[in-house]
Amino acid sequence: MSLRRADKIIGVSRFTIQEIIKYYKVNPDKLDWIHNAVGENFQKEISHSQMELVRKKYGLPQKFILYIGTLQPRKNLPSLIEAYIKIPTEKREGLKLVLAGGKGYNFDPEIEKSIESYSLRGHVILPGFVDEEDKPTLFKLSHVFCFPSLYEGFGIPVLEAMTLGVPVLASSIDPHMEVAENSILFFDAANPADFSEKLTRIISDDSLRIKLIEQEKERASKFSWQNTAKKILEIYDKLDNKTK
Repeated sequence: MSLRRADKIIGVSRFTIQEIIKYYKVNPDKLDWIHNAVGENFQKEISHSQMELVRKKYGLPQKFILYIGTLQPRKNLPSLIEAYIKIPTEKREGLKLVLAGGKGYNFDPEIEKSIESYSLRGHVILPGFVDEEDKPTLFKLSHVFCFPSLYEGFGIPVLEAMTLGVPVLASSIDPHMEVAENSILFFDAANPADFSEKLTRIISDDSLRIKLIEQEKERASKFSWQNTAKKILEIYDKLDNKTK
C-alpha cells in the first residue's frame, strides 16, 4: 500500500530498486536509489589506548577475523566457521574468529552447533552486542573483516570496514559488488572451497592485504552523507516542481 501511494520511492542501492520492481511490480519511473554512507565516528583517528580499552571490554584476542552484525540465518555464519576451520593449521595459529552481534529473536542455532561440532570453544568468540561508539575500534582491531551474508539491501558493514582500511572478504552478492566494486576480495557463497581458499589468502598474503587497503580507501571516499543529502534534495525539488 505504501509503495502504491508514494509519489517517489528511494532505495539504498540499485539492487534494492530492482527487488522492489521484481516483487511489487512498481512502475520503474517512481523509483530512484541513493547510497548510504558511514557515520562521522568512522572518520576519526583511533588511539592505541582506545583500542586496548575496547579489546579488554569485549575480551578480544590479539589477532582475529571479524564479523559484525545480526546473527541470523541469512548472514551465513556457519559457512564462515567452516571456512575458518579449513584454514591450514600453520596459518591459523593464534588467529581467532570473532562473531560480534546480539542474539536476537532470529538467532541462528546452527552457529553454536557448528562451534560444538568442530570443537572450537575458545577459538570462535561471541562477544555479544557491541555499543555503537565501539564499532569503529572493533573494526580497526581486526586482521580481516568477513561478511558472508546471502542477502542484503546495502551491506553497510562492508563500507565501514573499507573506510577504516581493514582488508575485506565478502560474498559476491549484487549489493556488495555494487558498493565495493573491485576494491575488496569476493568469494562465491555457493562454493565452500572458494570461501576457504579466499579466506586463507586474505589472512596470509601481505601484498594482497596492502593492495586491498589502498583500493578500499579510494572506493570508500566516494560515499558521504553530504552526497546522499544532496541527491535527496534534488529528488524533493523535482517532486515539488511537478506539483506547481
